[in-house]
Amino acid sequence: MAEVAAHIAGWRRFSAHRLERHAAGELLDPPEAAAFSAEAREGVAGRDDHELHAEAEDARGAFPAAVAALSVDALEAHHGLGEFIVEANGAHHYQEHLADFAVRDR
Repeated sequence: MAEVAAHIAGWRRFSAHRLERHAAGELLDPPEAAAFSAEAREGVAGRDDHELHAEAEDARGAFPAAVAALSVDALEAHHGLGEFIVEANGAHHYQEHLADFAVRDR
């Protein structure tokens, strides 16, 4: 469970920074998704639940703040890259991992 939460938190924080850079007009290369996800999983080792929870809460706040700061022009720039980042790392990312959370409850 901690791995899933760390994965989502890591992507949200990373995506918040990407949105800020995108809004500033920086051209972004696509992230290496598999490598990033592996690093997030490895980053859980040896950390307690309170620390992971605090990190997840911080990332949960950073992402919507970055989204709220975007202009419509920034969302649509570079063939809708900002909109894609928001869509891929927002609520749909949680939906993608619902099965991971359900396994824990069994």
